[in-house]
Amino acid sequence: CDTVDKKTEGFGITILEALAAGTPVVTTDCDSFTEVWSGYVEMIPLPFDYSKGRWVDTITMLLKRGARWKALRAGGLRRAQELSWEAIGEQYSASLLFALDRTLAVSLH
Repeated sequence: CDTVDKKTEGFGITILEALAAGTPVVTTDCDSFTEVWSGYVEMIPLPFDYSKGRWVDTITMLLKRGARWKALRAGGLRRAQELSWEAIGEQYSASLLFALDRTLAVSLH
């Protein structure tokens, strides 16, 4: 299990690396994490009191619930494939080609 304790973060490359390795992740719901990782990691809502043992409780729950661990592992591996450099490159290329086609279409009219 990997833990990512962040209050502000953009993308979370460490989360992606853990998921690609088949490691379930526990993290906070800061910034874009909810949009990017929801359903693929176990999230702890912010704000929370560190003294209440929320991290330990969440990790313990995952260790006790083997089905949840397996589901997060399988989902995380799929999400990591969706966000691979190759997949992102293909999406970026498709977006650029779409923009170029639209620009050419407008120019020709």
